Amino acid sequence: MRAMSLRGKATDQLDPGVLAASEADFDRLRRRLPPADLQAFAQEVVLRLAEKRQSRSWGRGHATPEEIEALASALMSESPTAAVDYITRLVSDGASIEAIYLDYLAGAARYLGDGWMQDEVGLTSVTVGVGRIYTIMRRIFGSRSGQVVATERTAFFCTLPGETHRLGAQMAADLSRLEGWDIRLRTDRTHEELVDDLERRPAPVVAISATRPESLGALTRLVAAIRLAAPATRVLVAGPLVSKEPEAMRWIGPDAVATELDEAMSLMEWLFDDPASRGTAPSDGAAD
Repeated sequence: MRAMSLRGKATDQLDPGVLAASEADFDRLRRRLPPADLQAFAQEVVLRLAEKRQSRSWGRGHATPEEIEALASALMSESPTAAVDYITRLVSDGASIEAIYLDYLAGAARYLGDGWMQDEVGLTSVTVGVGRIYTIMRRIFGSRSGQVVATERTAFFCTLPGETHRLGAQMAADLSRLEGWDIRLRTDRTHEELVDDLERRPAPVVAISATRPESLGALTRLVAAIRLAAPATRVLVAGPLVSKEPEAMRWIGPDAVATELDEAMSLMEWLFDDPASRGTAPSDGAAD
């Protein structure tokens, strides 16, 4: 990745009011999810960031162990702005986007994961820290991920692991094919199978069918995994869960959400056609 400064628009995404609202949304989501779902989400973010940090193509790191520990402490602190203040200081000192992402945030995620595995940090603290890492990453880097290059309208449709309601996804896939879309439909797949499929064959648009409140944890984990494994992919979440969990949708952060089939198909077209579509869906149902 080309080195880029975080000055200007990137730091604008760390507006205190926006972050406070995001913190409140995540706190509500965290209290809703069972411990097993929180653990799965935290593991997802920690492991995928660790993989990226180890990638040779990113070059050498610049963060010291002391800096990583300080950022991790800020991420777990009672202050929702402590970590942002720390990153703002790094930006003022000239930190590049690579350093913020892979040296500092990924390093802090690894630090939290190691502390958790060694029983030095509790699940609640790790979840709070990882949630803030994900929020910061989404706010700063969400609009910088480019897009999957595709000459034909292609999309990846899936149901969430554990979902038994497949009719909506099947109908959407069939209708989309009639409209000329090349649809890869995946049902009855595990989380790992879905993400591996997308890593092997990236898609410009992923449409996730979400129907049950019990699937909120699976949705949180899957969207986070897609953001980290295939960051150029646009994510649409559709189904009854959208209207049942509006606050959760704001924090999870799909690029668009829909409750009706015709709305979902229109948003698919828009996500595919507009390279700058991430996070700015033109409808009342769009995610923040």
